[in-house]
Amino acid sequence: MPAASSSRRKARRQNSEDIEMDGSTQDQVDDVESDEDAPRQSGRRSGKQAVKPSKKKPQVQESEGEGAADEDQESDDERIDVSNFTDQPITKANAQFIHGMASDWINCDKVIRQNWNLMNDIGIALADAAEGDDSEPEEIAELDQIVREAIDISAKFQNHSKVLDDIYQKVSRGEEISDAMDRYFSGVKSENREYKKKTSRQKYAKVQEYIDFRTGIWDATHPDTPMPPLTNFIKKEEGDDSDDDDELEIGGQTQDYKCPITLTLLVNPLTS
Repeated sequence: MPAASSSRRKARRQNSEDIEMDGSTQDQVDDVESDEDAPRQSGRRSGKQAVKPSKKKPQVQESEGEGAADEDQESDDERIDVSNFTDQPITKANAQFIHGMASDWINCDKVIRQNWNLMNDIGIALADAAEGDDSEPEEIAELDQIVREAIDISAKFQNHSKVLDDIYQKVSRGEEISDAMDRYFSGVKSENREYKKKTSRQKYAKVQEYIDFRTGIWDATHPDTPMPPLTNFIKKEEGDDSDDDDELEIGGQTQDYKCPITLTLLVNPLTS
């Protein structure tokens, strides 16, 4: 019996020692795991702390860059003064562009004049419809006013071309012109004022298209009568020459090509 009790005591001691050893080893394992986890957590925390300042730095740099750019722009604006940029003289090479613009105005005038033949045809048709009426129909008077307005527009186009061509000629001769824009606008206004001062006879009596227009109407209504001077169709105004002046005015005329004996058309007529 005593031997058995002693063996039991030894077994209990061993079991208790094993339990203590297991507990210590478990503690060591826990310590190791805690030690391994500690750096990871600290690493994560330090990583987060390192990221925060990296996000703030670009913002500071961008704001500083924008501030510097604004300061540079303000300094540039202070240095630039538009009043210091004066007009430069036109060179002979650039004068060719002015010559081209003058030609463009003439081409526009030609396009408008192409429609004047249509107004001539309308005038002749109206005259034929009013055959037998001694007074001029109201429709022809209205058409006459339209033709005169077309001539006025044509004159303005020619004024633009005239002023531009004058600038071109001066630059070609070597004259220094740095105020071409002012010369152009003031020149056109001056030419238009001078044209407006003219009387109706001065504006229209020598325009070939207007002469053809009135001639067509006259021939349609008076086929056997020579057309009188064009000034007879334009009212006299202050500033016109007197009708009694010695200036020669040539009106329309007719030519008879019939033989006075045979009353047939002449063939190869000769003069003595």
